Amino acid sequence: GVMGDSLIARADDDFLKALANMEVTVYGGQGEILSSAPGTAVMGHPYNAVLYLVEQLDSRGISLKKGDMISLGAFAAPKLLAETSELRVIYRGLNGQRELSVHVRFR
Repeated sequence: GVMGDSLIARADDDFLKALANMEVTVYGGQGEILSSAPGTAVMGHPYNAVLYLVEQLDSRGISLKKGDMISLGAFAAPKLLAETSELRVIYRGLNGQRELSVHVRFR
């Protein structure tokens, strides 16, 4: 996993709509688009993935605690990236006009 700046989830309609409507784009090292998908690509809405994970954990007697982090899944099908030495993922539409991004280099 990759961690960076956090975005605080809010319990309001604007944030829920932003999650569903955000665009997640993955770029290769030369700036080429490798995949692009809306927030709805993860189980119809990212919060559906959260609810599913909470139910699965609860069925095992495990509960999430404040500060726990979860991974919701992928926004695109897996790909072999043999020729790519870096990736940049841009999240648009989640935080007003500001883009959120993750950048990773492979050695």
